[in-house]
Amino acid sequence: MKKVILFFVLSINVYSQQDTITVNKQDIISIGQDIYTQDQRTGYYSVRYFALTGSKTPLKGLYKVIDQKNYYHIVYFENGTEIPSSYLNVVKYYYLNKIYKIDIFLAPALGGKTFYYSVNNFRCRKKRLKIYQKSTWYDSVEKEFSVKQKIEEEYLVWYGDSKSTFDILKIPNENICSCKNKERSIESSK
Repeated sequence: MKKVILFFVLSINVYSQQDTITVNKQDIISIGQDIYTQDQRTGYYSVRYFALTGSKTPLKGLYKVIDQKNYYHIVYFENGTEIPSSYLNVVKYYYLNKIYKIDIFLAPALGGKTFYYSVNNFRCRKKRLKIYQKSTWYDSVEKEFSVKQKIEEEYLVWYGDSKSTFDILKIPNENICSCKNKERSIESSK
């Protein structure tokens, strides 16, 4: 039976309450590490986290990552990863200051330790979206499915189909498709 995932987070102001640190994408490195355990059956497990070049300290906080000219994304790092501990993390990708892609990382309790959801051609007004479920470790596509999208006052709501891993996913609509930002969505430039 599929999970019904609802996010009724009243104050998910992670983005608005944090100072944003601006870095270039090439200044962020991925560090893989094997952690050995006492258990004979498992032996070890691997972890990956992100740090700045020249440092092994995991990234923490809100970052504006400059990908290339006119392209950047806003991401919140917790202990060097995009995987949140108790909520969700919406990574927004911008071209000319307009959202064109989003990635959604879920808390581990909701299955977010091994995968995340990605929408490549994100549009607020689209009724159906193609979602890619990707591996957090390899960034490879594990599953592809469609969802119906509905915009509510405070939430962006996705209704999954028979192939999806959820029935309903509610995402706080802060700075994605909210009324304040509709003029900044990418379809308004067309």
